[in-house]
Amino acid sequence: MMRVGILGSSPLALLDAIDAAASGHDVVVFEGTAGLGGAWGVTSFAGFVDVEIGCHLLERESAGYDRLRAAGVDLAPLDPQPMTALRPGLRQAYVSPIAAAARLAYQPVARVLRRSSATTVEWKRRVALAAKELRDAITDRSPVLGPVGGAGRMVATLATAARHAGAEIRTDTTVTQIDLSDAAPVVHTDQGAETFDLMIVTAACRPATVFVDGTPLDGPVRRRRFEHRLLALPTGSVRPHSYWRFPRDPLLQRSASITVNASRRSGDDHELVLVSVSPDAAASVEALVARLARHGLVEPGTTPIDHRVVDYTGVDAADTLVTALGHRRDVLVRRSYGDLTRSIVDSPRLDAGELGSPRPSLRTESAS
Repeated sequence: MMRVGILGSSPLALLDAIDAAASGHDVVVFEGTAGLGGAWGVTSFAGFVDVEIGCHLLERESAGYDRLRAAGVDLAPLDPQPMTALRPGLRQAYVSPIAAAARLAYQPVARVLRRSSATTVEWKRRVALAAKELRDAITDRSPVLGPVGGAGRMVATLATAARHAGAEIRTDTTVTQIDLSDAAPVVHTDQGAETFDLMIVTAACRPATVFVDGTPLDGPVRRRRFEHRLLALPTGSVRPHSYWRFPRDPLLQRSASITVNASRRSGDDHELVLVSVSPDAAASVEALVARLARHGLVEPGTTPIDHRVVDYTGVDAADTLVTALGHRRDVLVRRSYGDLTRSIVDSPRLDAGELGSPRPSLRTESAS
C-alpha cells in the first residue's frame, strides 16, 4: 500500500482519489478552502444555494462521460443545447463544423499577429484540440451532456464516492510547502508535516511552494484571471438557455442560465444567470444586462434584482512543473486543459498497476 497525496479537490482530483483509494492505497486530498470542487465550486446567492460560480461545459467526449457515470454522476442532454453567438441576431450550434473550423483557423492567425501569449507547447496543444473539435463536429452528432443538478451535485457525488472508497478529504487545509528533497515527498500544512509515496499536483500549484534539494522551484508562471457575474433577474425575463459563448463580443465570453441547477430557498420572483466577462472590460451591471438583451437572452429593459462579482485569479505553472518534476517517479503533474471531459480523456486512470510500486513510473497528464 502507498500513501498518495492529492493537492486540490477539482473533479479530476476527486476521480484520482477514487481510483487510488479503490486500489487499496492510503489517499489524502488537501483542499485549502471550506468547499470542494475548485473552479467547479458553488456558493449561496439571492435566496439560492448550490449556485455555480463558473460557466462550465462538459465538452462532448464519450469516454469522459463514461468515466463520470462510472463514478456515480448522473448526466443528461442539455436542454436547450449550447449555442455560439457570432453577433446579435446571428447564432449557430455550439458544436457546428463552421464554428469549429473558425476556431481552428484562428489559432495560427493569433500566433502570427502575436495575439496569443501561449507558449509554443500550449499553442500546439490548442491547435490539436481545435482540430479534434472540428473532426468531432463533422463525425459526431450526439448531444452535449451536463451533470443533473449542476456542478454542486457532481462534486458532492464524486466526494462521496472518494470517501466511500476510503480516501480522506481535508478542507480548510493550506499546503505551505511540498519538500521533494528527501527520499519521499513531505507535505507541510498549517496542521503539520506528512510523508507520502506519491504526490499529485496540478498546473495551479505555485512553484515557490515546491522545494527540491532545499531550493524552491523557479520558472515562468502564467497568470489567469476570470471574472464572472451572478445576476438575479425577474422571473420570466430570461430566455431559456443552457450555455452560450460569444467569440466576437468585446464584453461577454460565456453565459449560462443556472436557476435549474440551484436549490431555491427564497426568491420566487427571480431567476439566476451566470455570465463570464472579459476581465479587462469594465462595465456596469446595467450595461451587461443590456448586452445580454441585444443577444436575445433577456427581455429588453430588464432591471437586475441583485448581482455579485466573482473574481478568480489563478496560475498556470505547467511548463515549469513539468520541466522540473516530469522525470520524477514520486510526483504526477496534471496539466490543465480548461475543461473536464477532455482532461479525463487525456488522463489515464490511476490503476493498481501504476500504483503498485513504491516509485511508480507516471507520466505528466492533463487536468481540470
